[in-house]
Amino acid sequence: MNRCKDKKYFRDFPPKLKEFINGFHCERVDTFIPTSNVIRLISSERPNLFLKFNSYNCEMPLKTEMQRLEWIINKLNVPRVQYYENFNGIEFLLLSEIEGTDASKFTSEGILPEIVCKCAKGLRLIHEIGISNCRFDNCLVNKIAQARRRMKEGLVDESDFNDPQKTAQELFEKLQRTMPDKEDLVFTHGDYCLPNIIINNDEIGFVDWSRAGIADRYQDLALVYRSLKYNYGEKWHDLFFNEYGIENPDMKKIYYYCLMDEFF
Repeated sequence: MNRCKDKKYFRDFPPKLKEFINGFHCERVDTFIPTSNVIRLISSERPNLFLKFNSYNCEMPLKTEMQRLEWIINKLNVPRVQYYENFNGIEFLLLSEIEGTDASKFTSEGILPEIVCKCAKGLRLIHEIGISNCRFDNCLVNKIAQARRRMKEGLVDESDFNDPQKTAQELFEKLQRTMPDKEDLVFTHGDYCLPNIIINNDEIGFVDWSRAGIADRYQDLALVYRSLKYNYGEKWHDLFFNEYGIENPDMKKIYYYCLMDEFF
């Protein structure tokens, strides 16, 4: 995080928001998304907050994250929405801070078994949420339609592909060709990677819910598989899946949902 200049960041904020966060100092939070602006608001007198603000994007507006957070607020340890406004074409979403450390920050080999097990436990908690009254549908038909639309609108970053020799069109054709026959539908986080899992002793929290909804459980299993490999190494995969409750993970689905993520 880098200290940001409060006047620069606060100048064009909505009046109600400026009043709400008066007295806070801010730190800019680095994200993997170039168009995403996130700052941490710090106060010695009030609980810390996080503010997300972006130009309105009809493909994935911040309002979608607010709606999902409001739906799961009493089901999991997630940020509480403090304020939302679309102001002059800019969306502002103010969230409470979840205390703890994101799972990617743990580096001591001795504590990693405990952290990996907690990440698996956390995913079970998410997947056990009932979906009968969930209106957020991320099943494959919808996800592939979104991927196609993003590709046609030039929103897919080909330079960030795992295989830089492939074009978006080639990967999309593979996405269609290798689509799984069946979906094991549960409520999913949508981007279940280690930085989005917050550990605070025995408590587990979760952030970044913009992609949440009904999908195959491998949507989450694939991305945490990739995240574990990136942050801790492949040797932790077996422990994670055993703790989650899967003896023989479906590697075809893991590779498929990692491929799907290239479009988002």
